[in-house]
Parts: sequence; structure tokens; C-alpha cells
Amino acid sequence: MIQKKYISKNHSKFLIKYHIIFVCKYRKRILTGDIETSMKQILLNIAELSDFNIEVMESDKDHIHMMTRSQPKLSPLPRIFHPLN
Repeated sequence: MIQKKYISKNHSKFLIKYHIIFVCKYRKRILTGDIETSMKQILLNIAELSDFNIEVMESDKDHIHMMTRSQPKLSPLPRIFHPLN
């Protein structure tokens, strides 16, 4: 279920959500069975180690959709692609 409550810190209140889509190269239909389960588990493990939460995650045969929630200090872009680096 998607959480709609704001997160409060000492001097801020925020609600930041990202809709992230991971697509297989050339839209190959390989996300089935064990591969789909493994990918979802890997993404959940990354979320546990990082400072963001996956609220909803669904997959099709060629892509995975995620609705994530994070704090304003995180960027959805990888560091190598971040325009400020």
C-alpha cells in the first residue's frame, strides 16, 4: 500500500516519491520465473542497505516498475550520471 503521510525531520517535512522503471536491453522478455524472483529480491536487498523504501514493485516480462520513497538528500540518478559530478 502506498504511504501518503509526510515525513517530518527536525527542520523539514517532505514526501518524495520516484517512479522507476528498469527495462531489459532490447526489451527482451527474460523476466520470468526464477529470474523475476531473483531481481525483485536483489532490489529489495539494495533498498534495505540504502536509505530508501520500495512501496510498490510490479514486473512484466521485459521491465520492472517501482514506486520508491526517499529523503531529499538522495538522488535517483547514479553518481556517474549525476550532472553535478
